Amino acid sequence: CIRNKDVTCRGGTAIIKLYGTKTDSEKKGTTKYFANLKGFFPNPFRMIFILKSLKPKEARDSDVFFMTAEKKPVTRTMFVDFIQTKLKVIFPNIDIKEWNGISLRKGGATSAMRAGVKSEIIQKLGGWSSEIYKNYIDHSLIDVSNAQLQIATTMPQH
Repeated sequence: CIRNKDVTCRGGTAIIKLYGTKTDSEKKGTTKYFANLKGFFPNPFRMIFILKSLKPKEARDSDVFFMTAEKKPVTRTMFVDFIQTKLKVIFPNIDIKEWNGISLRKGGATSAMRAGVKSEIIQKLGGWSSEIYKNYIDHSLIDVSNAQLQIATTMPQH
């Protein structure tokens, strides 16, 4: 579980330190950053900032940060189940087992690439220490077409 000490907010960035993840091979924790996306909903930074500010003063650093209304810790399984339930409504023809932690990383990497995010930033966002993240990016036909169009429109005409 993520503890209070693992969550900080500095300036317009929320920072969460995660331990025991697939990318935490050295057991030192990996850091995830959430920028303040002003004017966008949902805004993960704003949600984390509000949760952090609502914690009682007597809350200990070792206390669980994300809890249900019944004060139970939110587990990875609970989170994935929640995401699967919501995505089943949006994409009813896709088996919910297709939506898991890895598919969310893949979708994030692919979305970042399509948004024009530099590859080293995609690597940092996903917490990858090697270039293995490139295997997560889904290059569809439209991506190849868009790349060809971009090359053609930026080349000097003779």
